[in-house]
Amino acid sequence: MNRCEKSLKKVQIPPKTKDKHLDYEWLINENARLSDQLNSEKRQINQLKIDIAREDRQAEKNDKLLDTLKANAEAEEKLRRKKTQTVRLIRFITRLQSTNIFTVASRIQTQSEG
Repeated sequence: MNRCEKSLKKVQIPPKTKDKHLDYEWLINENARLSDQLNSEKRQINQLKIDIAREDRQAEKNDKLLDTLKANAEAEEKLRRKKTQTVRLIRFITRLQSTNIFTVASRIQTQSEG
């Protein structure tokens, strides 16, 4: 306390300053209060930095998961298209077999000959 008072006494005082503006005890108390407030703010800032880092890591995981899901969706879409083409081809062949294209071709040949 004495050291602080000696330090404060060495501070140059602007002209026209009244003694009531230089209440040393008040200045010391105000300095301690502001220091406590600053420390509290620093703790909050550090906690926010930790939270931001955690959220960034989670966002990176989510981005990787999204990329995986997109790749899987594209692969599923390709498989679906291929299956659709296969089903259409099978239906076409089935229709051809049911109409018996060879019978139709032989009838056309017979009609053209006769």
